[in-house]
Amino acid sequence: MSKIQLTKEIAYEALQNFFNQKPFVLFGTGISCAVDQDFGMGALEHYLKTEIPKRNLTKQQKIEWESVLEALSQNSDFEAAMNSINDEILLEHVIDTTAKQVSIVDCRNTFKILNKKTPWSATSMFKRLVDRLPETDRTLHVATPNYDLLAEYAFTQAAIPYTTGF
Repeated sequence: MSKIQLTKEIAYEALQNFFNQKPFVLFGTGISCAVDQDFGMGALEHYLKTEIPKRNLTKQQKIEWESVLEALSQNSDFEAAMNSINDEILLEHVIDTTAKQVSIVDCRNTFKILNKKTPWSATSMFKRLVDRLPETDRTLHVATPNYDLLAEYAFTQAAIPYTTGF
């Protein structure tokens, strides 16, 4: 039995074949910002800069947080600046504070989207994509690195059954 070595070319061809078979949607922060700019990284950065210092931080945590702020002041991107956090408790503070901010923005928008008071273009986009899938395979693959629930709201509004994988 001979082994096939995975090369860049073989991987690229496999990816191209996968994406040629049916659509794959990567639902990123950009589309969430179409609903509310506060879903964006800029708003999250501002919120964390305000809220993290209010936490009861140890000396080491303060030093790490200052290194994040220093990196940001030198025009580092937000996510790269966060890489200087090593303290697990500080990281938990960042995660909890991020969840709180996303939840606030999500709550502000949920009912407006679901009651169609806020136009949400993702609904028609998903509906169009699903309606064009073959009858034999009605699965649309969607990945979202977002913390918000906007993709789920679009599916709900368009009456598209979905599973989150959780």
